[in-house]
Amino acid sequence: MKTYDLPCEACMKTDNHCCTTDIHLNLADAILMMGYAKEMGKDVLIGLHPTADSHMIFMIVPNKPGLDINIEPCIFVGSDGKCEIYEDRPSICRTYGTEHMRCRFEYSNISDEDVIRNCTREDINKLDEAAMDREFSILGKMTRYTREG
Repeated sequence: MKTYDLPCEACMKTDNHCCTTDIHLNLADAILMMGYAKEMGKDVLIGLHPTADSHMIFMIVPNKPGLDINIEPCIFVGSDGKCEIYEDRPSICRTYGTEHMRCRFEYSNISDEDVIRNCTREDINKLDEAAMDREFSILGKMTRYTREG
């Protein structure tokens, strides 16, 4: 699996990093993450992700009112900006930054901390759409090969 050089060091110094509470978790990862949170004494809640519809997509959030899942850091991001459970991180975090799920900033060749910091929510949505369009075009090819295969 090909991996890319991600601008995590610069990115984690801003509110525009990907390690927010808005992380889609499958049921197995959600259960594991709740276990780690409990072991670490973190006060968290588990629930269906707002975009879940009929799919079983979960999220784990700090137990505090008025939470903005788009900017609130993941419960496992330490004060140093590093993942406290890196070796046991969820599958979505293992996939991010690979050929299967590109980083919004890496995909757009953005690594400057000031540029990342000054991105608006609209900018981030556009960057995500650009990276996801590529991913969906790959998925379309894979589906076509499967059907023809």
